[in-house]
Amino acid sequence: IVIETRIIILGETISTGCYLLRIQLLQAQKIQFGRYNQSGAHFLPKGDYIYIGSALGNKGASSLGYRLMRHLTRCSGDTPHAIRGECATQLYNAGIQAKVPRNKKCHWHIDYLLEIPQAQVIGIIILRSQADYEKQIAAAFANLPETSTPVPGLGASDHPGNTHLFHITAGADWWSRLPQFILDAAIAGDGLAKI
Repeated sequence: IVIETRIIILGETISTGCYLLRIQLLQAQKIQFGRYNQSGAHFLPKGDYIYIGSALGNKGASSLGYRLMRHLTRCSGDTPHAIRGECATQLYNAGIQAKVPRNKKCHWHIDYLLEIPQAQVIGIIILRSQADYEKQIAAAFANLPETSTPVPGLGASDHPGNTHLFHITAGADWWSRLPQFILDAAIAGDGLAKI
């Protein structure tokens, strides 16, 4: 029996860093990402997605634990993502404080995707670091044949010309190599890491 690890924590023993959310979209959707692109709706095909983010603060909404709990909580107050309890336990075991937000409002672009019931976060990779590797990892993803960009620039307002949401068409072997790819991409810094 193979048990898939849904939450992987890499890097230093600190409470800051970047993270990747593996999102499964159960059916194709047209989504309006707040005011992004003058509030036009974007088509996202059914399948797997990766969202890359970072949290480099030590308190409140800018802390890694809070940011992840926020992503796993829906603005509507509906049922949270099923992985939220497991994530809270893993963060606690890793010494990362995590708090579920009260009265979450959709603010970031990714909130609008994570809000819909057809989207489920099914995995998380955390790279703990004081350095911000978000841009480097996103650049590495952009160069992979298994990735495509459904909404150019989404989630990357602080990194013009990049995107932080990728549609993934890959098999189980690719996903199993992903943690090492993340480490290599952060170290390489030039987007030339290979999966």
